[in-house]
Amino acid sequence: MVPISTDVINNPSITAASRNGSAGSKKLKISAVEQQELESRGMENQRCILKAQGLSDTAVDMIVSNHCAFKSRSRYHSIQQQFLDWYLSNNNTTEIQLNNILNYLSHIFTTKKLSENTIRAYKSAIFNFVVDSKSMEKSPCMNEFLRAIDETEINSFANPIINMSPIIERLIKWVNTKDL
Repeated sequence: MVPISTDVINNPSITAASRNGSAGSKKLKISAVEQQELESRGMENQRCILKAQGLSDTAVDMIVSNHCAFKSRSRYHSIQQQFLDWYLSNNNTTEIQLNNILNYLSHIFTTKKLSENTIRAYKSAIFNFVVDSKSMEKSPCMNEFLRAIDETEINSFANPIINMSPIIERLIKWVNTKDL
């Protein structure tokens, strides 16, 4: 029989091979504490911006603690950033005006082929970014733009509407109906 050894075997070559990462790339893991720290930094930046706008501490606390508002702000951020990039590259004015928003919405509607509902979501995101959003949203020009987008919306291919009257008229001319 072979006696059982109680010594600890330490083989550094095995541990070095496992640490070398040769098994493949490893994903960077962010702990829950680090994730919370990143979110809290973003919320502190938002808190400073709101205080600079003259809001009271109570109002700032209510805005920052509202979870639904936080989710919509983070969802709208990329849309707002895209609009801002487009705006800065195409305009020299300092104040965002309704015609700039309409031009951007029509630009992305035609180039990205977005649906009418997506354009409305973009409109909401941009209006959350603009100072005078209430009067812009109620503008007749905005209403007319949205109505025009509704009318130009692509029809479904599953149930197409086809006008058969020209085909029937042509068939009537070709075929003698008296013989039928």
